[in-house]
Amino acid sequence: MQSQREKYEMLILASPLFSFDRQKERTAYLREARRMVEYLYLYLMAINEDRYGEYGLEITETARRCIEGYRPETGSFLSYFNAAMKKEYLRASGRQSLKNARGGMHVTEEDDRNLKRMLRLMQSKGITHPTEEQISLLAEVLDLPEERIREYLMLANGSAVLSETSVGGEGEELSLFDTLAADTEADTALLREDECRTLLRKVETAFCDCQERQKPMLRTALTVKLAPTLCEYGISAEGLTYIEPSILKNYLKGGTLPTQRQIADSFGVNEASLSRTLKNFLKKIDGV
Repeated sequence: MQSQREKYEMLILASPLFSFDRQKERTAYLREARRMVEYLYLYLMAINEDRYGEYGLEITETARRCIEGYRPETGSFLSYFNAAMKKEYLRASGRQSLKNARGGMHVTEEDDRNLKRMLRLMQSKGITHPTEEQISLLAEVLDLPEERIREYLMLANGSAVLSETSVGGEGEELSLFDTLAADTEADTALLREDECRTLLRKVETAFCDCQERQKPMLRTALTVKLAPTLCEYGISAEGLTYIEPSILKNYLKGGTLPTQRQIADSFGVNEASLSRTLKNFLKKIDGV
């Protein structure tokens, strides 16, 4: 499938879509936009049909949204799309996992919102298995009956979202940065830019407090984690000392990033050590 992937990647990169004036050349623009949606769908199928096959609607909607929202100055369109699609896949697969965990039980939108609020609050406080005292506190903060909190805990039982990391659809460990937009409300397409900027500032504060000897490896790892988000929102890395300019530049040009194994090897550590370093850093962010 590598040849098919390269074929559609070339078609995407060679598309004249963004050279058209959206208003003055509307017919040509819409024609190429339809082709681009098709190319993007086939591109993902060539990468991993088993993974993306059941998410055709999400792929199509994400492709259309990216076409409308893309601005050339933000970098490569394919990088922009891949960043958005990664988050959409996490949302979609997360919803499916939650549905499976609930055994098909119907949950109202209000309950779903309250459940997410509760889980976010628990995560921010480092709570994984709340005591009765903590259940009372959750009920008070969320202005909900304690019995309702217990029901939500039953719904969330077995879900990885209570921990600092969760497990993706292919068994990979996903951190806060991987799931940056995965926990938004169903009617919100992407994490709001102001929330994103707030998180980036927290990362900067936590990074400045790190030991100097830790910063080079952390800088590389954080750049890899956050480069797609910076690209997606068109946010400048100026003033973000935890972003490595050369890695970000390569990503904007070609959409490629070092793997976790490559990062670990380059600093002479194993992946487990790198993972622990990132986990400890996440705890610092929670305290900011």
